[in-house]
Amino acid sequence: MSAPDIIAAKHVFIDTSVFESENFVEGSKINKLFDLSCQGHIQILISRITFREVISCMTKRLLEAKKYMENNRKEMDKNLRILRNIEAYKIKFPMSEIKKSEDIEFLVNRFEDLLRRGNALVFETPVDYRLVFEKYFGNEPPFNTENKKHEFPDAFALAMLENYCREMDIKSYALSQDKDMIAYNSPYLIAEKDLGKLIDKINRHIQEKTRLENIAKTDAVIKIANNQFLQELESSIENALRESASEINTPFLDVESVNFIEVKNLAITDYSILSVNNRDAQVDFEISFDFSVEYEGIDYSEAVYDREDNRWFGEKQIDDTMEGSMTISTEGVVFHTHADGSIGNEIMIVAINNDHGLDLREYY
Repeated sequence: MSAPDIIAAKHVFIDTSVFESENFVEGSKINKLFDLSCQGHIQILISRITFREVISCMTKRLLEAKKYMENNRKEMDKNLRILRNIEAYKIKFPMSEIKKSEDIEFLVNRFEDLLRRGNALVFETPVDYRLVFEKYFGNEPPFNTENKKHEFPDAFALAMLENYCREMDIKSYALSQDKDMIAYNSPYLIAEKDLGKLIDKINRHIQEKTRLENIAKTDAVIKIANNQFLQELESSIENALRESASEINTPFLDVESVNFIEVKNLAITDYSILSVNNRDAQVDFEISFDFSVEYEGIDYSEAVYDREDNRWFGEKQIDDTMEGSMTISTEGVVFHTHADGSIGNEIMIVAINNDHGLDLREYY
C-alpha cells in the first residue's frame, strides 16, 4: 500500500525570488521547507547559478541598507531617541555601523549553514547555450518580458535544472515568485509559486504516508498475533457462552447448570480498521466459530402449570446440548508500535458482540 501522490515530486528547486521574499534565511516558511528536507521528506535543489545569485542579492540588499543607514543615521537617532527610555529598545541605540565585508561573510555563512542543515544539493550540469538563445530570440519564457536581457541567469538556471532532472530521470517542483519562470514549460518541472501551499501539500503527504504505514503495521501485527489473539478470544467466548446459557430461564426451558463448552473453527473472517495513530489502531474484527454447550435443566415444553397448586406437572429433567455457528463483531486494539519504535505484537480485546452478550435462544 503506497501513499497517493499528494505531492507530484520529491525534489524542490528554489529560485532566488523565493529567498528574497523570505528575507533570505530568516523567514519561517523557508526554514520550515529546509526542516522538511532535513527530515528526508523532500530533496532541495539549488543550481550553482542560483547559489551565486542569492549571494549577489544579499550583498546588494546589505549595501542598500548600509546606504540608507548612512543617509538617515542622525535623523533616526534623533527622532527615535525616546525609545532609549524603554529597556527593550535601549540596546538598539545608537545603531551599529554596517561593516560590509564582515557582514557579507556572516550572511553567506548563514546561507550556507541553511543549505547544509537541509541537506540541499547544489548542482551544476552542462547547458547548451544555443537552446537558451533560441528561447531568447523566440520570446519564450523566461524571456517574454520587456527587460528580457535580465532573464539570462533565470534561463540558464532553468536549463541547468531541466538537464539535471533529465539526467537523473526525476521531476522537480520549480518554486519561484517570478512569473516568467513559472511560465517556463518542461515535462520535468512542476511550477509552484506559493511556498506556503507547497509546504501544506508536503505535510498532507507526510500525514497520509504515515497513516498508510501505520495501517500496514496494523495488518502485520494481526498476522503475527493472530494465534495468541484467537486463544484469548476463545476463552472470552467460552465465558460469554457460559453466561448466556446460564441465564436461560423461559416458559419452555430453565438451565440449571452448564457442564461443558467447546468452541471450534474460531477464525478472523474479516476486519475493519476504525482509527489508527502512531502507536495503535482500533479494529473491528468479524469472528466466526462453531460451538457446543452441554447443559442440564428443566424442560417445560410439554408441562402444564396448575394455578391452584402453583406448580408445574409433566416437566422433565434433561441433559442436552446446544450446537450451532455464530459470526460476531469483536472490537480490539492492535498495538503496532512500541515506545522504542519497534514493531508491536499485541491485540487487546475491548468488547465482544458490542457487549450485548451471545444470544442462544435460537439454539435450544
